[in-house]
Amino acid sequence: MFWRVNKNKLDLLFVFFIAIFSSILVYFLINANNNLGIYCSDVFIYLTNSLHFAGYNIGKSSTLYLSPVICFITSLIFRAGFIDQTAIFTVTGVFFPIASIGVYFLIRLKLNEIMSLFGAILFSSFSLNILWAANGSLDIPAVAFSIWTIYFAILAIDRNPKYFLLSFPIFVLGFFTRYTVGFILPIIALYILFNIDIFNNTKERLKVFTKKKLILKRFKDLITSKNFKYFVIGVIIALILFSSVLMIINRMGSDLTFITQAQDAVSGDKGSSIDPGFNPAPYFYLTNLPNFISSENIGFKEAIPVLYNPSILSYFILGIILISGLIYILDKTIKKQKKRKYKKENKNKKDKNDIKNVLNRNKKIISIFIISIIIIFTYKGISSIISEILFLINILFIFNILNTNINSNNENNKDNKDNKNKNISFIEKEDIITNKETKTLNLNLLMISWFFIYLIFFSFSDVKVDRYFITVLPVIAYFAAYSLDFLIKTLTSRNFINRNDKNHESNDENINDENGQNNKDNENYDNNTKNTNKKIIQNIVPILLIILFIGSAFANIEKIPTENNLVDEPIVISQWLMNYDPNYNNSIIWVYNVRYYTWYLKMNVIGAYEKDIPKLEKNNVTYYISKNISKENYTIANYTIIKKFDDVYIYKRNT
Repeated sequence: MFWRVNKNKLDLLFVFFIAIFSSILVYFLINANNNLGIYCSDVFIYLTNSLHFAGYNIGKSSTLYLSPVICFITSLIFRAGFIDQTAIFTVTGVFFPIASIGVYFLIRLKLNEIMSLFGAILFSSFSLNILWAANGSLDIPAVAFSIWTIYFAILAIDRNPKYFLLSFPIFVLGFFTRYTVGFILPIIALYILFNIDIFNNTKERLKVFTKKKLILKRFKDLITSKNFKYFVIGVIIALILFSSVLMIINRMGSDLTFITQAQDAVSGDKGSSIDPGFNPAPYFYLTNLPNFISSENIGFKEAIPVLYNPSILSYFILGIILISGLIYILDKTIKKQKKRKYKKENKNKKDKNDIKNVLNRNKKIISIFIISIIIIFTYKGISSIISEILFLINILFIFNILNTNINSNNENNKDNKDNKNKNISFIEKEDIITNKETKTLNLNLLMISWFFIYLIFFSFSDVKVDRYFITVLPVIAYFAAYSLDFLIKTLTSRNFINRNDKNHESNDENINDENGQNNKDNENYDNNTKNTNKKIIQNIVPILLIILFIGSAFANIEKIPTENNLVDEPIVISQWLMNYDPNYNNSIIWVYNVRYYTWYLKMNVIGAYEKDIPKLEKNNVTYYISKNISKENYTIANYTIIKKFDDVYIYKRNT
């Protein structure tokens, strides 16, 4: 739909509305975060990295591999003379509208404008997104890059391969924003495999490899195809961009620690028990999912805000998804039973093929079951990457089974084209099975894979943080919109509208007997009324929910705390020291946290712990900023406490 925006004025209007709405949210969020301060310690690294990109030799250059994309953009604002935390709040905040618009287009691939708008507004209102947008953290920018990477990849695979020229470079920018964007790549590969359906006619495919001429022909067809051409060009552009970024940060003194981090993740490293986010609970993200959607309160776990007490809106969204899933499964079961009954009543020559297909399907179901058992019993015992690969294999089996069933239904529809009175379910009456159903299946399974790939990876680690789950919130928004659309169409097609129409039909039947022409006119009128009623209901429900979640978004901003002593401590201490000694930057300063004071003091400081106290005087340390110092070391020889704020002390060397 991206290329049709100029033609579809409603799309253009809704995109503009999303941009304005999410930008207003960002404005209020920047103000709220400026009042509260920086509560994610990683943001201080990005700020000092931004100073390096801007030409200031402050802090370590070895960490420049951490989000060079965001840091470089922020450095442009620093170069303009505005060196403030608001700069990175603004840069990361800009990606919030970009992500929200991306969600609109992603949902628009399958749903109408109003449902896509609902999904985008829902995404913008999620409590977890509101809490972590425009605060300098990388999760919102990373999910924005992920959304657009997947969107353009889908367009490239389904419609025009030229979109690979956008998808792959955006992926690289996303990877250098946050390395976990890398897990989008196997999801794109999965979508490509859906179009191949590798488990369909497996024996025939294997025979190809036994015939040399056929292999050469297939290879020639591949490399000369338009799809392959733009795929390769896209990969080349991405590799050039990837290499260029590596060269730049390497020349500036950065190491490539992200490579070893990726290796640790692949090898099955679970994180350190001393990490503030240490939490070995395997179902942490699932149990907190309602809080992530809509939460009543925000509290603090030390300096980090935490969502708790999920609101009724959370259960409403989850309820829509679960109920629509159950109805869908029920309807498919009914279809299957009717299909079996029809085949028994109409035996034909296809029976042998049907038996063969059933056997093949059962083999695949058994394979899915075995792989699932392996994933469950080996989870956390092996690398999360292995679990993810096994999961993707399962998805391919599931796709093959469902796609085969769709193709089988297509054949039955052709065979029974003239059988208008066939007793089929209400969904079949609404949606004739075509290739669109396969495309819908592809996108739905891609979304499911997106959710579980990241859930497996993040749940595998013993270090769990709320904001990591932002990566999969587009999936929740998609299925919420998809489920709402499904439920409304189901209810309007089967229950309320049809029931009213039947009453009209029975009342009009006596009148229409008198005049055949009136009968036709009234029948057309009833059909028009029925369609009008459907459209009204199908539009009014999402519109009401859009209004509700717009209000919820602003309410979530109001819940963000305005102060926290742990956040305020380094700010108060730094400001006091700068006022106390205007020439402080010519002194040697040791601190308990390098990240905080490198940024707030805008100078190179040295990290020191309580065990380093005896070294202070030997190293000519003028100021020592300590925290939680024990009573036995409270008094430091030749140093005097000149400032105290909560449990933070500034010691000054006696002259």
